Amino acid sequence: MKTFITAFLLLTTANAYSQNKIIDTLHFGGDTYIGEIKNGKPNGKGKYLYVDGSKYEGSFVEGEYSGEGTVQWANGNTYTGTWKDSKMDGIGTKKWGDGGVY
Repeated sequence: MKTFITAFLLLTTANAYSQNKIIDTLHFGGDTYIGEIKNGKPNGKGKYLYVDGSKYEGSFVEGEYSGEGTVQWANGNTYTGTWKDSKMDGIGTKKWGDGGVY
């Protein structure tokens, strides 16, 4: 009985959360976005997968990288930090595939 109640509470909480934020998949050409959507655009937490193998995981506002997130380019370079209007902005760490760090 205890397991049933725990499962019920988890499902009820997840359902209430999902009513406020739509989690779905969008396709842009060969690219794919999986995450929270508002007004048909990425808004909230999500993951954007590019056709070339690059990916971004983090926060979006009106379809733009905004807030905390990490991008990993197909060549192995990464940036983890803050973003504004899909541009690196503020504090973060960029790493190159050859081991360099900025």
